[in-house]
Amino acid sequence: MDELQLQRIASLGWRADIAEECGPWLLRSNSGFTNRANSALPLTADVERLVAFLPDVYDFYGRHGLPIRFQVPLDAGELLDERLSRLGFIAESRTRVFVSRTTDTVAANTFIGLEMGISVECSPEWLDACERLARPLGSVGRALVARHPRAGFAEVRNPDGDIVAVGRVVVDSGWVGLSTAAVRPDYRRKGLGLAVIRARLGWAAQIYGARNAY
Repeated sequence: MDELQLQRIASLGWRADIAEECGPWLLRSNSGFTNRANSALPLTADVERLVAFLPDVYDFYGRHGLPIRFQVPLDAGELLDERLSRLGFIAESRTRVFVSRTTDTVAANTFIGLEMGISVECSPEWLDACERLARPLGSVGRALVARHPRAGFAEVRNPDGDIVAVGRVVVDSGWVGLSTAAVRPDYRRKGLGLAVIRARLGWAAQIYGARNAY
């Protein structure tokens, strides 16, 4: 599987409120919440075809009142970056994508006094904890996090019943996507974050038979 295909799958794991295919582009709008959910993703490495459809990209983001952003996977990267630079676009950030087999990391650590669970329901309590531990979501972000038919929401509670770690997991086309992970500061550097990763991978492998993760 090449990177374009993987990013197409990953786009299903972080589902924008509006997503439209326009020729060789996947155009996404989510009221401005996260760059990924409000950017144009190339579906081909054919740079000339991508450039030919740029007027449609401009029109889409103009209609939705959003700045034009592009997510550029490596397979479409160097030449497309060059063409977009000529048009005045500036690279904002670079993101590394790591992949693994779920069978390599399914064993979970045991932490005495802590209780770990994964629910298919995105509860208000989980969202509240996510906002405390990770980042503000607002109504738009809460809707995006919950918007998936095969998602799991991991949480770890201490003996007082407080949620001290959270993580989100989704499954699309046999691939597991991990996101929205956070651990309360006083519980960090104890291996708890890794344990939540392993638990999510194991859950996806057991429930959906997923073998690969990003």
